[in-house]
Amino acid sequence: MNTFEGICEYCGRSEILMAEGKEEADRTVTENCACGGYRQQQRAELLMEYIDDITKENTEKNFRAMEDAQVIGIKDAAAGVVYGHFDEVKISVVGSVVVIKSIINKNGERGAKITRKAVSEEEAEV
Repeated sequence: MNTFEGICEYCGRSEILMAEGKEEADRTVTENCACGGYRQQQRAELLMEYIDDITKENTEKNFRAMEDAQVIGIKDAAAGVVYGHFDEVKISVVGSVVVIKSIINKNGERGAKITRKAVSEEEAEV
């Protein structure tokens, strides 16, 4: 182990620490930085994985599969919520409504809550 200057990839804060190499020093500083950029990125990645799951067909919940362009739009909107550009986004698509809301977690960090609800309606004209 040697002494290296680690730099946070989100805010640029630097710190001198013992590490195996420059990459490890940067990763350690980034993961532990008070700016929260790394944790926010982790939450965004988890949200994107969840979006992949909820945009697939689910006959139990009466969800139809979404097209790739629709999934990309939902992911873009979700990123906007996670990074503080939107407080809430509501998208109606393929017989369902996806709502993405900004939340503050128990650590005081910005996150997001996403729900998908099937919308069904019956109508008759006589």
